[in-house]
Amino acid sequence: MAVASVGVPAYAQSATQAPAPEPQVLSVTSAVAVAPVQRDNYTVTAPPPLRWPLDSLKLADGFGPRAAPCAACSSFHEGVDFDPGRGAPVYAIAAGVVVETANPNYAALGTYVVIQHTIDGVTIDSVYGHMQSGSMPLGVGDTVKVGQVIGLVGSTGASTGPHLHFELRINGSPINPLPWLHARLG
Repeated sequence: MAVASVGVPAYAQSATQAPAPEPQVLSVTSAVAVAPVQRDNYTVTAPPPLRWPLDSLKLADGFGPRAAPCAACSSFHEGVDFDPGRGAPVYAIAAGVVVETANPNYAALGTYVVIQHTIDGVTIDSVYGHMQSGSMPLGVGDTVKVGQVIGLVGSTGASTGPHLHFELRINGSPINPLPWLHARLG
């Protein structure tokens, strides 16, 4: 009869087996102290959203001195005229509050609305003129959102054809709206 034996190295014979470690336990109470958070002096402020007053920006007349195109028209154009076609929707360029309106067909701007905004910490009035009679549903004190339709392009007031007269005013003084909008909207 043959007996097989397995040899164990000498170092293994003297080793003892370590006992299994105790399981770890984590206890959490329901009342956890919240560490105070210290803030630096910086804040992040997102600029208010802006948009162009129309989807089509075909320019019909620019800002500044000009030959008056009609008897009731001015020789210093305080805004720009866009020609997107009769009935195109007119949008508020930013959120704001209506501070002036004329509806229908009153004054040189015809059916128009003035909306006051605070943009970059500055109070700015946007003016939208010559809109279609009955298309501008706003009244003084109404709030508007950026991109809200505020009327439709028309030819009311002192106008030579359908277009949107658009102005920006800072402290009541008109500025050229194109560079101002291009700087913020590209």
